[in-house]
Amino acid sequence: MESDPDIDWVGMNMYRRPAEHSAIADRARFLSGSTRLPFVPEFGAGLWSHHFLTPTPAEQEFVDLCALMYGIKAFSFLHAGRARSLAGESDHAPRRQSTGLRSVLLRATVVLTRFEFSRFVRRPRVLVL
Repeated sequence: MESDPDIDWVGMNMYRRPAEHSAIADRARFLSGSTRLPFVPEFGAGLWSHHFLTPTPAEQEFVDLCALMYGIKAFSFLHAGRARSLAGESDHAPRRQSTGLRSVLLRATVVLTRFEFSRFVRRPRVLVL
């Protein structure tokens, strides 16, 4: 696959919180400036081993839309009812939020389809000295 010149995509995982806006923007801009298909193979949703708090649906939506705004074109959401118990979270915390996360994904799908997101092109102005 790597030897095929028609395949040009690079991906980085995106396990971030809204407070890390600049890191989200930096990753997305790096990817969108270095590949034809900037890709997030893991948009984490729900509880994960190195996050001590489960993001709320609103926090997850912020991260997702922020990454898309800065140039991400392809992504995969990881939410399989992760049931890990960390920092006092019950084993059911991710499942309780799954309805909210599903609604975030549904809204995102509607918006991306309505505005034909796949046709958007990022053309940053660059000056090299």
